[in-house]
Amino acid sequence: MDKADFAEQIISAIDGEEWELLDSGGPDSPVHGFYRDTLLELMDPYRFFDGDMSEENSWDLFNTLQMHLEETQPEKRDVHKFMIYAHMIRTYLDGLPMHPPEKVKYYTKARNGRAEYFCPKKDDSAVCSFCVARDCAPLYREWEKEIAQTAEKYGEKAASIRKCILESGFTQVGIIKTEDLHFYEEVRKYCVENACHHFNTTWACPPAVGTVEECRERTLGFDYLHLFSKSFYLPDAVDWDSMKPAVTEFKKNVDELNSRLKPRQNGMMILSNDSCSLCKTCTYPDAPCRIPDKLHHSIEGYGFYVSELSKQAGVSYFSGSGIINLFGAVLHNG
Repeated sequence: MDKADFAEQIISAIDGEEWELLDSGGPDSPVHGFYRDTLLELMDPYRFFDGDMSEENSWDLFNTLQMHLEETQPEKRDVHKFMIYAHMIRTYLDGLPMHPPEKVKYYTKARNGRAEYFCPKKDDSAVCSFCVARDCAPLYREWEKEIAQTAEKYGEKAASIRKCILESGFTQVGIIKTEDLHFYEEVRKYCVENACHHFNTTWACPPAVGTVEECRERTLGFDYLHLFSKSFYLPDAVDWDSMKPAVTEFKKNVDELNSRLKPRQNGMMILSNDSCSLCKTCTYPDAPCRIPDKLHHSIEGYGFYVSELSKQAGVSYFSGSGIINLFGAVLHNG
């Protein structure tokens, strides 16, 4: 079955008045949040569906979800249709886990140019059997091997940090000795040109983080740089607006890692992709940072070429068409 035809079937199954209710987002909207957004994205005039799918599997999923909702939410029959179609769009048209991301924490792995998803709640239940997310057991075994290798080469502290990074949702991790790092003044020029619009506006970015030489001295006060990244599927990886959700999710993962490591209390430092977005308006330069325990300096602002760091750490910089990798780092002593 052609995916474009399948999309048209779903669009035609929802009448004009229902689309208006979905678009309104008001209290009368039949569903909210994840389901509503997934359905409305289907109406994007620039959206393109390519490839085929199994018609038998798709309607098996429809029937399975219908029975599941009848059993678990019999009082909400009027919204079953919207919930079912949203799951079908996410699974069969987008190739993503059917669970709302905020409800189930799943892990992502970029492998052979494709994103693979692993769900800690994946089991043998009929509903989840259709989901593209895989059982986490193989991923956990892979992590255990990586952590054991890290302990053998760099010690238990480094292994513990790696474990925290992986459990915070990042997909790749690698270690570099800080003595092997290179710092480039020309990278800082990109900051000064202000393509990202954060230069001289926040405590997380230049010039607030200091000169490249000051960043180098600060970094060399640690023994190791633990480079981490997370992979995101984007329909248009060169469009900034399409990247915003990925950056937001990455920042949430960094905040979770911060909660696990408590870097300031434990003599570590976290660097993050992009700027800081914790406060609506940054106090820079008029007053100190409001929440320094959660402030993470920009990794690019330190004068690093992230592509070079990824080579040194053995971490993929490019994972295939339609996938971007965002990067951060933990600086720590042995």
